[in-house]
Amino acid sequence: MLGPIEVHDDRIDEPLTNQAQRLLGVLVARSGQETSSLRIAEELGLAGDRHRARMAVSRLRRAVGDRILSSESGYRLALDVHDWLDASAFEDLVSAAAAEPSPTERARLLREAIGLWRGAAFDGVDD
Repeated sequence: MLGPIEVHDDRIDEPLTNQAQRLLGVLVARSGQETSSLRIAEELGLAGDRHRARMAVSRLRRAVGDRILSSESGYRLALDVHDWLDASAFEDLVSAAAAEPSPTERARLLREAIGLWRGAAFDGVDD
């Protein structure tokens, strides 16, 4: 999220479409909470079309596999976004730097945190 939304996985052969990036961004931002197909349709600008939202989830699922779980009430990511998300890693590094007594180590941790940024948050994702 600290730049373009990307998935780094040896199972993914091609970049995600803009719609898939937006959908993944919605699911990541909801941190494992279920998101209804209506909410997904609204977030993707699909005028409340739940069928198109389900199709978008299906296409994203082909890219990220079993990481998207479905239920009667919606969809959620089946992974610990805290361990997976660059924004969480950034927050962890900044917190570690704040607690670090050594100025040299504190600077190293902050440089590492800044190095996670690859552009504006959600860069390249419309809306």
